[in-house]
Amino acid sequence: MKTWFDAHGQAGKMLPIVSTEWGYSQCDLPNGAAVTETQQSQYVTRIWLMHAMEGVPISIWFQWQRGDNPEDVWSHFGLKRNDGSPRPALQAAEVLCKTLAGFRFVRRLDLKSDGVFALVFERRRLQVIAIWTIGEDVEVNVSTPGLVWNLRSMTGEEKKDVAKDQNTSVVAERSPKYLISVAAAGE
Repeated sequence: MKTWFDAHGQAGKMLPIVSTEWGYSQCDLPNGAAVTETQQSQYVTRIWLMHAMEGVPISIWFQWQRGDNPEDVWSHFGLKRNDGSPRPALQAAEVLCKTLAGFRFVRRLDLKSDGVFALVFERRRLQVIAIWTIGEDVEVNVSTPGLVWNLRSMTGEEKKDVAKDQNTSVVAERSPKYLISVAAAGE
């Protein structure tokens, strides 16, 4: 984008990027490009997290509710089934939105592990660290200074008081998980 702006006399202008109508279909395609429900859940959360990191202010998932044609690729993007029931990707999106409500992206942590993402979000003195990998599962150490932390999965399961020390070991998986500071240690 920068190259295009520079080439067209718009050097130095900062325009927001808007991501519209993106998604992943679960339709069995001849080229095998369909994703599973778990993959769709992983992709929706990881893309929204990446958009937060890159400052993309608007990110629109295609489409809300799936159609009823089993052979039509466009009928299989929805976050809801044809009968209106939620698919796992909608649950994952809701967990992400509730977890990060009121938080702002601050920085990406360098965990010295290829393909691992650890994004820090803050609200006043509290933090959320979203962690995932694009590769195989890998154990990483995350700095968790002076706070009590809970760990929430992409689907909302929560473990309390997983960290009270300066460093916490977390297994980064393809499904994002959230380390959530809940209070200063000893409070």
